[in-house]
Amino acid sequence: MKKPTTEQIRVINSDNNCVVTACPGSGKTFTIVEKIKRHSKDLKNYEGLVAISFTNKAAEEIKSRLKGENKRNLFIGTIDKFCLNEIIFPFSKFIVKKNVEDFELVGHSDNKNKDDDYYTQQLEVGKISLNDIADISYFILIKVPECVNYLKAKYKMIFVDEYQDCKKNQHLIWRFLSQQGIKLVAVGDVDQSIYSSFTDANPEFLRELISDNSFTSFELTVNHRSHQTIVDYAMRFKNANYLPQTNEDLRITKVNIRGSEKNIVECLESNISDIKNKYNVEKMSNMAIFCRTNEMVSRVSQFLKIPSKDYSLVAFKKEDDFSRFCTQLLTRFFQFRKKETTKKECVEELINSHRNQELYKEMRKKVDLLFSKKPEELFFEVDLICSIYSEAKNRLVTDQNRNELIHILKDKFLLDTFKPAEKNEIQVMNYHKSKGLEFDVVFLMDCYRYIIPKEYNNKYKELETDENLHYVGLTRGKKAVYFLIGTERYRIRQLDYKPASDSIFLSRNGLANLRNYENWI
Repeated sequence: MKKPTTEQIRVINSDNNCVVTACPGSGKTFTIVEKIKRHSKDLKNYEGLVAISFTNKAAEEIKSRLKGENKRNLFIGTIDKFCLNEIIFPFSKFIVKKNVEDFELVGHSDNKNKDDDYYTQQLEVGKISLNDIADISYFILIKVPECVNYLKAKYKMIFVDEYQDCKKNQHLIWRFLSQQGIKLVAVGDVDQSIYSSFTDANPEFLRELISDNSFTSFELTVNHRSHQTIVDYAMRFKNANYLPQTNEDLRITKVNIRGSEKNIVECLESNISDIKNKYNVEKMSNMAIFCRTNEMVSRVSQFLKIPSKDYSLVAFKKEDDFSRFCTQLLTRFFQFRKKETTKKECVEELINSHRNQELYKEMRKKVDLLFSKKPEELFFEVDLICSIYSEAKNRLVTDQNRNELIHILKDKFLLDTFKPAEKNEIQVMNYHKSKGLEFDVVFLMDCYRYIIPKEYNNKYKELETDENLHYVGLTRGKKAVYFLIGTERYRIRQLDYKPASDSIFLSRNGLANLRNYENWI
């Protein structure tokens, strides 16, 4: 059994509000899980803990590590799921006389004038925009003392992972609940804030907690995941004064290749077996290619002749309640086929925690039936999938939703987007998608001027975010990292090629001396 380090023990044993800054590979998830185990032992029968993750995948990782533990009073999920199940559904009736079953989640709202009247109107109409979930939840918290009393009685501690990605009203929710006496454990890393350029996520909220005297600050500083020379390279990228601990067995390699992404892919395929053997990589899915955009992910995947998993495809054209539900259900379907989940976990995820036992039994029967089918039989189970949705959400499926589902189920490429990667598939994704993941070997593409960082008229408008994006890509690799650099770069919008020059990130802080060099022909 793995033993926690001294740094991790300090976090695990603290009973205070905590803010934990954790570098990549520092055992953040392990520490969260061990702290959950430790505090669970002190709870009364009716008390519980909350663990919030930025993605469903991260939440599943925490759940899997808690297997064998009593999770009866644990809420583990995303902030949207917490807000809907624990705040909006049970307590919106104190704002408007609206049956909880009548709410529908719809696409994103562009309304800039959001106030109490706007939130009340959304609740009265029964349609909640996905980007308003946290705003409405905070509105209810402030207006409904019964909601606050319920949460205070039920939950003694809230864990929030990836706190640097919190948006304003998400941050306000956690601050408000901590001020009501619920202990808050915020975990994050400002150097991995990569969403602030296109959302209102802000790493300043994490910095605010660090400077707050009511929070005890801890650091997890040791990267246990990556080879030391990868750690040295990443640390030097962020800090010019960092002194590398070793210059032996360098695991960062810059590869020069004549041509564009097509030539890069051809050369990679010629060398991939040698790299796999050199670093004792068990399976191809333990290696990944990162690109700046989904368009480039798609191009690289098209050029690849070896088996690959393309993460650029999105099955549903728009995000709404039905698409979210079906995405969860179909993802679980394929996970179940690979024995990565259970029917019980699927049903618990799909229905709200406050729903009755009869609904659970009925849902379990239908999920059992669906999961007994083969992938090629799903097209004939449209009615079953729609009935599972209607049963769980107590609402009818629109003709538009039904037709889109039919289109997806009969299109193998779209259906495959819900599958996890096969063992023999190299994974291809954008840098944002790679966050929170780890691979034995990663291949970084698009490290060119104008691409990373983005440059317009000799100005960098998102330099800090792009630095963090580059840093995230670097720190996904455990055994080796390769920069794949061509002499030409493809321009997505112009549909043409331009001579390529290296990103300024490759020449920063003397990094050229911390990597190997190869030429692939």
